[in-house]
Amino acid sequence: MKHLLNDRDWTMSHVEDLLRWPLIPRTDDGWLLNNKHRLRLHEPAYAHVVGITLNNDTGDIEFMFRKAKKTEHNLFDVTDVTDVLRNGLTFASFTLDPPSIDYHSHPFNEMRYQPKRLSGVPNYLLTLLHADYLLKMISTGVEICSLQPFEMRSSEINIMQRLPSYIHDELKAIAVKKTGLITDSIHRFWIQPASVLEYEQTYYRNFFGRKNENITQFYLNDDFKMCVKQHRMKFDEKGNLIDDENNNVNDDTAEAAFARVFTKYYDEIGEYFPELLRLKELFKLSFLSRIIQSRYENASIRNRSITVPFANKLKDMGIETIAYFTATDYGPLRCERDTIDKMDFEKIKNEEEYKSQLRSLNGHEANFRGGSYALVTHRNNVTLYRFYGGEAKESGRYWFLEEQEASWRIRFDYALLHEFNSIEHTTRIGIPAGLYFFVGIVAPCGNASGGALQAFIPGNIVNTLIEYHKASSSVAKQKLYEKCLKAQEKYFTEYKKRYHESVWYHTELN
Repeated sequence: MKHLLNDRDWTMSHVEDLLRWPLIPRTDDGWLLNNKHRLRLHEPAYAHVVGITLNNDTGDIEFMFRKAKKTEHNLFDVTDVTDVLRNGLTFASFTLDPPSIDYHSHPFNEMRYQPKRLSGVPNYLLTLLHADYLLKMISTGVEICSLQPFEMRSSEINIMQRLPSYIHDELKAIAVKKTGLITDSIHRFWIQPASVLEYEQTYYRNFFGRKNENITQFYLNDDFKMCVKQHRMKFDEKGNLIDDENNNVNDDTAEAAFARVFTKYYDEIGEYFPELLRLKELFKLSFLSRIIQSRYENASIRNRSITVPFANKLKDMGIETIAYFTATDYGPLRCERDTIDKMDFEKIKNEEEYKSQLRSLNGHEANFRGGSYALVTHRNNVTLYRFYGGEAKESGRYWFLEEQEASWRIRFDYALLHEFNSIEHTTRIGIPAGLYFFVGIVAPCGNASGGALQAFIPGNIVNTLIEYHKASSSVAKQKLYEKCLKAQEKYFTEYKKRYHESVWYHTELN
C-alpha cells in the first residue's frame, strides 16, 4: 500500500486525514460511533436552506435559513455558505473509481469530481466523499477503520446498530438474499436528487411607497428528496470499467432492492448519518448560488458585457437576433408554460402525477442559463437537429443549431439526462425564413453543466414544422408554411394579451 501511495507522493497519513474528517466524530481507535451523533459545525449553524431574498435595485442578498429544532441536526454553517458563493459552486459530481485498470484488486479508490475547484472547498468535497463512502460500506456490509492499517469488519458490528430495527432488518434481508454481501456482480451506487428542485418565485416592488424595494424572493420546496441509484457495470476489451448497457432498471436484484430501500428511508437514515442530510442542504446552497450567478449574468447582459460573443455566434450562423430576454423580464417563454385546468384534475390518476405535471410550470426559460434567451429568425431557410428516445419524442421543443454526433460530451453540454432522453434516434427540421424561434445557452441540470447553444420552438408550431419538413410537394409546403405563420401570430398575440406591452421589457441587439 505504501508503494502505491509513493507513486503519487502520498503517505498513509494523507489517507487517514481524508477518513478522519473532523465534522464526523469517531472513536479513539478510528471507528465510526455506533450511536446517533451531531456534526461538529461552527456556530452559527443551520438545519435547512429555506430560500433567498434579492434586491434587484441595490444588489443586496438576504439568505433564509432555519436553525435546528431540539430533535434535528444542524447541517451547515456560515463557512459552507461562504465557500459555495466564493467558489461559484452551482453543481457537483463525485465518484470513487479504481485508480488503475492494471489492478482489479487495488486497495484504494481514486476520487474523481467536478468542478475541479472543489479541491479548494474541503468541507464540501469531504461531504461528497463521506456520503459516498458510507453508501459503499452499507451496501457491501463492510466498515473500514480510519487509522492504518485500515482494518475491516462487518458493518453489523457497529454502524448498522445505529438504525432503527425496521430499517436495519429490511436492509439486512437484502444482504441475506445475496448470502451476506452484495458483491457477486459489479454495480455502482450513487446519490442524486430524486427530482428537480422546485421553488416559488415572488416579486415585490415599492412596498408602501418605499424606494429601492424591487424585491424577488425564492422559496425552495420543503419536500425536496434525494435518492440512491444503481447501475450494473462490466469491463470492456481494454479492461476499463464501464456501464453495462444491458442493465435492467426495474430488475429484482439485491442491488436494485438496496437502492429502492435506501431511497425509501433516505431522510430517516440521515437522522442517524447526518452527512446524508448535509449533502441535500449543500445541493440547495449550490442551487441558490446558481440563482445569484444568473442574476449577475443578467446584470452583465444589461450592460452589454457578455452579449457580444453570443450575438456574434448567431450572426456568423446567419441568424438575426430580434430581442433578448432575461429572467427578470416577462418574456414570451412565460406563455409557453404548461397549464392544468382545475376541471382536468379528476382525469389525472393521483396527486403524485399532478405534481409531476406541475414540474413543467416553472417556465422553459429555466432551461436556459440565467433564464436568458434570444428571439431570433433566419434570413434564409435553416435546419435544426435533435436527438430523441425514451421519454423524449421526435416532436420535442428543444433542438441543436448544428448537427452533432451522439456522445457523452453531448449529454454533458446539452444537459441530456439519461432518465429523460436515450439519444438513440436523430431527426432534423427545416425552419423557413420569416419564422421565429428562441436560442439560448443550456443551463446546468443534474450533473451536467450545460453551456452549449440550443434552440427552442414553441409547442404550437413544432408539429406543423415537422409536417412542413416532410412534405414533398411545394403546394403542401406553402399551406403548412402559412399554417406556421398563423400559429406564430397566435402565440405572440397570446403573449401580449397575458403580459401587457408595458411589462414587455427587453433589450434589443443592434
